[in-house]
Parts: sequence; C-alpha cells; structure tokens
Amino acid sequence: MKIKSVTVKNFRGYKNQKRIDFDNLTLIVGKNDIGKSTLLEAVDIFFGNHKPDINDLNIFCDKETEKIEIAVEFSNFSMEVDIDAGAKTSLADEFLLNASGNLEIKKIFTPGSTSQPKVYLNVNMPKDVDILVVLKNSELKEKAKELSIDASKYTASINNSIRKAIWNDHGSFLLEEKYIDINKEDGKKIYEKLELEFPVFTLFSVDRRNTDQDDEIQAPIKASIKELLAGLNAKLDPIRDEILRELDKISDGTIKKLAEMNSEVAKTLKCIADKPAWEKAFSINIESDGVPLNKRGSGVKRLVLINFFRQEAERKRKQENKVDVFYAIEEPETSQHPDWQMKLFDAFQELTQEDGVQIAITSHHPELCGLVNLDNVRFIQKIDDDLLIKTGDENNYREISNTLGVLPKLDGVKVIVGVEGPNDVEFFKNIAKVFNVDGDNPKILWVPMGGGTLRDYVDKGYLEVLNLPQIHLFDRDADQQYKESVDVLKSKDFWANLTEMLTLENYIHPKYYKSIWPDLEGNFIDITNSEWLSVWKDKNIPVDLSAFIKSEFEGGNLKLKNYGKESIKKIFAKAANNSTESDFKEMKTHHELKVFFDEIKKYL
Repeated sequence: MKIKSVTVKNFRGYKNQKRIDFDNLTLIVGKNDIGKSTLLEAVDIFFGNHKPDINDLNIFCDKETEKIEIAVEFSNFSMEVDIDAGAKTSLADEFLLNASGNLEIKKIFTPGSTSQPKVYLNVNMPKDVDILVVLKNSELKEKAKELSIDASKYTASINNSIRKAIWNDHGSFLLEEKYIDINKEDGKKIYEKLELEFPVFTLFSVDRRNTDQDDEIQAPIKASIKELLAGLNAKLDPIRDEILRELDKISDGTIKKLAEMNSEVAKTLKCIADKPAWEKAFSINIESDGVPLNKRGSGVKRLVLINFFRQEAERKRKQENKVDVFYAIEEPETSQHPDWQMKLFDAFQELTQEDGVQIAITSHHPELCGLVNLDNVRFIQKIDDDLLIKTGDENNYREISNTLGVLPKLDGVKVIVGVEGPNDVEFFKNIAKVFNVDGDNPKILWVPMGGGTLRDYVDKGYLEVLNLPQIHLFDRDADQQYKESVDVLKSKDFWANLTEMLTLENYIHPKYYKSIWPDLEGNFIDITNSEWLSVWKDKNIPVDLSAFIKSEFEGGNLKLKNYGKESIKKIFAKAANNSTESDFKEMKTHHELKVFFDEIKKYL
C-alpha cells in the first residue's frame, strides 16, 4: 500500500479540515512553527505509534464535544481481500472504496483518553441499501429472507455470496460517498485484514531526547525491526495465536475454578489477552569505545541516520519479498555538513526509485529544496488565521522561493550555463578539463533547467534580468522535449542546442561501464563490432542499462548493485571524470563538446 493523502481536523494548528497529498518523495516546506511536522505526527498517531494527548486538540475546539480526526487514503492495495474467513472477495465488489477508487480510513480520537480510536471507512456505497459488510452471517441470511431472495442464488455459509445476491436482486442503484462505522465486532475484522497491508510507517523526529534510547539512534533500528517483522507475519502469527489459545485455556480454567467457590464473582470476569508487540522484544545499541552513541554530538548521531538510509537503499535493491515502507523525516539537514546533506538527499532519491518506498521530509533548507521537483513540494502558509497546503506549481514557485530565501548566487558571474539537471552539471564540470575549462570557475553559473525543480523555476525567473550571456545544452531525448525551449532561447540571441546523442550518458565511452559493474557477466554492448557507435548513440542508457543489469541480478547474480535508473545517471556523471580527449574523438563527439566549451571560454 502507498499513502496517497492524509486529512486532519481539530489537530493542533489544523482546526479546519485539511488534506495533504503524498508522492514517492514529498517535501513539506513553510515558515518555522507553521505546522509541517504536525502533519507527519498525525500520520504517526494514525498508525498507532503513539496517542494524542489533551494538548493535541486544537485550542479553539470544545474539549467536551470535539475530537481529533485523522484520515489516510491508500492506493496500490491488493484488490482481493479475505474478510470472511476464507471466502475471498474484492474491495471494489464490497463497495469499500471511496469515489476515487482508493481505500480511505478515518480514525477519530478522544485526546487524552486511553481508549482506542473509532474507525470508519469512506466508501462509495449503494444509496438505498443497508450497510451489509458489517453484518454477521445470521443477519445476512435474515436480510436475504426479508427481501425474498431465492436461496439457490447464494451459498448460505459464505457472507460475500449472500451480499452479492442482495445487491444483484436490488438491480441498478445510485452510489453515494459516506463514512461507515466498522467499530463493531465484524467491522473490526475487516479493519484487521486491511491493517495487515499497511506500510510500515516510521517518524524520524528532529527533537532530541538525550536518553539511553535516544530516538536519533533507535529510530532507524526500530524502523528496520518493524519492517523485518512485517515480512515475517506469516511465521509469527501462528506462534502468537497458539500462545494466546493456551493463555485463554489457563484463564478460562481459573474462572471456572473460581465459579466453584463464588459463582457471582466469576460471572463478572472474562478473559482478554493482548496481542504482543513483537518489535518491543528487540533492540540494538551502538557505542564507540564504551561510550554510548547518545552521548556523542547531534552531528554524529545524524551521520548515523544518513548511513542508515544509504544502507537501506542498497538493502531494498536486494530484497525479494519487499514490505511497503514510509519514512517521515523532520529536517534531515540538521547538524550536518553541506556535503553530507547532499549524500543524504541522494540516498532519499535512490530509495524512492524502489517499489514500495515513500519518503516525506520537512525542511527549510534552500539547497535541498532546490533538488526536488516542484510538484513534489507541499507549501504550508497561514492566511487569515487559516492554514493552507499548496502543491508547488508555476503559479506559486516565487512565493515558495521567497519564503525559503532561495536566491541564485551571482557574485562575479560572467556567463550562465543552462543544462538539464544536477547530474548534467556534474558531468560537464568533470569533462571541462579535457577542453581546458575549470568547471568550478566562479564566473560560471551552472543552472539545471530541465524538469520542474524548484531552483530551476527560481533561477529561470531571474535569468533574463541579469543581463548576462547564456549558453544552453539539453538532452535530445527521444521526444525532443526541449526543442521548443531551445528555439525560444535562440530567438532571444542566446546560444542553445540539443545534444547530438540521445542523452548525456551516451557521451561516456561504453568501455567504462564494465569497470563500474565488474561483476556484470553479460555484455550490454559489443564495442568490437564496427557498428557499435551508431547503436550506442541512440540507446536510452539509463533505462536500457538499468533493465539489463536488473535482469541479470534477478537471474541470480546478486553481487550487482546500484543499477536503478537514477543511480546510473549519478554514476555516469561521476565516471565522466575518467573521460579523455581520445574517448570523445573515438565517439565522434569531441567537436560538438569543444564548440560548447569554446562558447563558455569566450566569457571567462
């Protein structure tokens, strides 16, 4: 399952109902104390990792009558579900999805109470038909009898068979979206079945607790424990159930013995066995020379967090039976050197390329924000005492950039060089030395112009008013998506072109990929073939090479790693540092690249 959206009401600063949508990677931005972390903590409460207290209720709410509401909408769930002990059906057939075709569950909490929240499903259900899914078998048979439904049209022992017969008998009907109460016994069984598919949610809080079990240390470990246990449910649940059955026997036997001595007292007693929280049985501590890690500085502890996500990215690629996970991270840049911040962000990007991984981040850091696609940004602002959540787009990017203080660095700049993305910037900086250019020369302002990153829109908005020369080189791509932009730039007397090869990755000589993946047994391209260059120049290297390596990995070569499309782009950008003049001449790209760098050199 993936979390598609979260809706909150009466929770802390959110008095009015507000919804936030989530992508694979979502960046939540806004001023300090505007309510960014509140949204992630609401999700944490929904998944039962802690309970709201009385202070979590919005200050304008009536404490006697109003409650906290948190709803989560899921996509990518299994359509088939077993809600009737062995008789499988589908959520759609049971009318358990909302009007958008997604699973939506709302929980209503009484803040400060130890009682369990009330659980509701938002469903798009037949308007004039009773809610059948929560009825017991005897109740369904009685309903079928009331409606005079022929018993030959259903199997009396199978609930969903009776429900289908009732719906079919009803004929055509109008649907209406509404919340249904599933807090009764049979309704709870439905929720328990759905809950088994929930993603493992972990919140990495920015708050420091300075205890022996400091969350900055334990949260990554707990996240792994929860995920590992989720994958072992099929093995652990029978053990748990057997223990609970034996405990039931012991307690029932105790009550029966008590009845022999005092039947009145025995009547008032019943056995309730709590399900064990397996994750509490495991913990790991990390120390250095006998000094607990929690006694080290926050920078070191956050460095552990960085490398947790780096190893998670590698582990996820090797997993066969993957469990869906959602990592919510508050201000990951805290107490980190800028270089480490970038490595952490690279790990986030890499992780979200894997199926079943979502990451949500809160941040005010301009550099990190500049690396996220604009439509992955959620901007929170306060207008007339109401909080608004906006998705980043071309209409509000200036507003977002002003809030974050994102401004282009212009001191001493003599020429603006526009390329497609951050990996392209690294590629050109790495090959610049071949053409006698210092890629890090402060007179060059490298601008990643492609896609929809936040910094792209910020810098692009100011470029023409800077009165500086501009040089642009974008990937040709199969669909030539940047051709129109190139034509517009040329019409304004700026130098602009599309690459002759399909992508920048095609400019790396293929002899290098074998050294990057030395364990690769297959041959992605045969450079002994005289026609190899014509084949190579039009290959979609990130996509095709990723598929090639992945196929070999899935075929049993488990030594392979770093073969995701985004990983290949990053790796090739770094590998460009090995490129030589003879490489470019052999690939017949030297002249094209020389013309590009000669244009830059005019202004240095």
